[in-house]
Amino acid sequence: MKITLQIAKISLAVVFLIIISFSMHAQEVWEWQHPAPLGSPPTGVQIISEDTLYLTARSGAFYKTTDGGDTWDIIYLNTTASLSTPKFANAQIGFVTTGDSEVFKTTDAGATWEKIYEDPDEFQYTWMDVYDVNHIAISAQKSFSDSKLLITSDGGATWKIFDSGVSENADSIFYGGGLWEVDIVSADIIYARGGGAGTHEAFYRTLDGGENWETFEISVEGDTLVTSYMEALQFVNDTVGFVAGPGGGIYKTVDGGATWKRVNSQTEGEEYYLNHIFFLNEQIGWVGGFDNDFSSFTSAPLFYTNDGGETWTDIDWVDEERFNDEITFYDENLGYAIGRTNGNLYRTTDGGSSWEALFGDGFRGSLAAIDASDDENAWAVGANGTILTTSNGGEDWNMQNSDAAKTLRDVQFFDGQIGWAIGDSGTVVSTTDGGETWTAIETGVDENLRSIEMLDAMTGWVVGDSSLVLKTSDGGNAWESVVLFPDDTLQLNSVVFIDENNGWIGGEEGTILHTEDGGETWSIQENTLLGFGINDFFFHDENNGWAVCSGGTSGVFGQIIRTQDGGDTWEQVATNFQYAFYEIQFVSPTKGWIAGFGFAGNHLLVTTDGGTTWSTDNNVRTSGTINSLVFVDERNGWVVGGSGSILKYTNADISTSTRDDISIHTMNVFPNPNRGVFNVRVSGLNSYGGKAKIILYNNNGRMINEKITDIRNGRVELEYVLPNLPYGMYFISVNAGDRMMTRKILIQ
Repeated sequence: MKITLQIAKISLAVVFLIIISFSMHAQEVWEWQHPAPLGSPPTGVQIISEDTLYLTARSGAFYKTTDGGDTWDIIYLNTTASLSTPKFANAQIGFVTTGDSEVFKTTDAGATWEKIYEDPDEFQYTWMDVYDVNHIAISAQKSFSDSKLLITSDGGATWKIFDSGVSENADSIFYGGGLWEVDIVSADIIYARGGGAGTHEAFYRTLDGGENWETFEISVEGDTLVTSYMEALQFVNDTVGFVAGPGGGIYKTVDGGATWKRVNSQTEGEEYYLNHIFFLNEQIGWVGGFDNDFSSFTSAPLFYTNDGGETWTDIDWVDEERFNDEITFYDENLGYAIGRTNGNLYRTTDGGSSWEALFGDGFRGSLAAIDASDDENAWAVGANGTILTTSNGGEDWNMQNSDAAKTLRDVQFFDGQIGWAIGDSGTVVSTTDGGETWTAIETGVDENLRSIEMLDAMTGWVVGDSSLVLKTSDGGNAWESVVLFPDDTLQLNSVVFIDENNGWIGGEEGTILHTEDGGETWSIQENTLLGFGINDFFFHDENNGWAVCSGGTSGVFGQIIRTQDGGDTWEQVATNFQYAFYEIQFVSPTKGWIAGFGFAGNHLLVTTDGGTTWSTDNNVRTSGTINSLVFVDERNGWVVGGSGSILKYTNADISTSTRDDISIHTMNVFPNPNRGVFNVRVSGLNSYGGKAKIILYNNNGRMINEKITDIRNGRVELEYVLPNLPYGMYFISVNAGDRMMTRKILIQ
């Protein structure tokens, strides 16, 4: 949402491309930075030994620790889909399935993975279980009436498929309601659960490796049918097993599923939804899930038994976790659990009486926006007034105290010191010391504020709910309302200016407003996006620009539109992505990104042909919403989103020339802000020819000043005396050979 800055970046990018005179290739990397070390919410965990733990996550990530969680190895499979719970037959040989109906196998403790099977009929794999290195079973379904089991006895080299189409007893096996879980307890004995007739739970059993199947409807003491689907299944041995589910229901069988007994007198409760169960042996087990009463926040239930389920003890879990998604234990004391609310992994060493978060105290709520003053300093804002900042390129992210209790939705910084953040209930906070202290500013409004655009240190605009438009002329100390829709209650999502005169406002129902006189007057720009909300703009210049949208009907969740005449006309750009698009930014005339939200995979699109075509950026290994992005130049940027996620982009250009490598270690501009008199100091230079080019650009990308100077002892020091420069934002670029660095300068 920072179009003022984007114009200069594009202009600089064009100059840089001209300056670079020999061949290069790019190494693009998206690095997970926060919360560390987990790059996506965990999906499953398996304990190998007291110190060795395997963990799977979304976006094809596999995590391994051999020191009890102090350090983690991260291995990415050749998929961006979510991974199932890891199932290892021993410390070396293991298997996972993916959300794209694939089966992967490792024989070296997860260091490398090979895809050994992919479902040809696009069935969804619902569960996998492993008996040994050869015998594996997978439950799958395409719909409630189309389910099957996949079984291998040779480690995945070949698979047998069992469904109603090939079963000798087609009327009774997997006959409706889906197939949800499978438990293989020997080479021959396999149990499965799924939906039965109507809304009843069904239970399936084979004693000969799948050749023949028996079907039971789970009943209590042979009488009352279970009338809702179960959520968890585990067999302790060939005959003793448990299922658990809604209403706190726990059922036990001692005859291989022929008969069942309800054993949940202590866990009963219509609000309890038990979705995971784990037994060490016939006597000792745990069951957990969540409270289905969403009227208030209630921590997840957790129960323990040491008498085979006859009695259960309610034990405390984690107060801030509403969902307990998986439980596993190594012995009676050491265990792990996954919490969905914060996407964390928890460990207990006392049988579940107390738990510790394994991944530290990083913020795990939603981050709504990010801005950066350079490649070292950035700020991200989000839920509950959260402001995270880094001063070392994202190696560390620290919390700043804003005293804002409401969600912050946008942030803007001019340099490393002057910044603003806005959010719900009319919240505006500002800082003049890089966020060390934040000051609350009274706006006189209660509406949610969604976008801020400061043209300079004094003049700026904010838009929000109920058609709210605010303007400041004194750096944000006072805000005046600008009435553009006196009888309307539109949600306005974005305000951008490319210079002091030309700006756009976007919002619900395809609303686009344009000003050519600094906001004195605004005109409506017509389009065909009724039902869509304009979320962000990006303009290369006053004519050529983009907008991204969310909403719509008929399963269409977003639109990308562009203009070549300043918005007088807008045309839709066709894509195959059903995403809600939130932000757009280009870093060169040809390369740009769009952040958003979809139903699967990561939600970052990239173009390398100026927006003619867009594709998923598969270098990003994250899941869920990507709410905001910012690029400080072609080489450095960040995205933020759900679960406190922050990822950094770096594009390290590697020269194929034989010339010495070029580096710029530090670049300082001081004082900053200034009145046109300032110094530039650059160190760590090693340039072919011993020359450096320093170019000063204005906010529109026009070159103001150019100097070519000698590099002495790896340093450049220059003094600028330009007292007549108009106030506003400028950019100064140092180019030494094939390496560039850019800094913002604020002239007051």
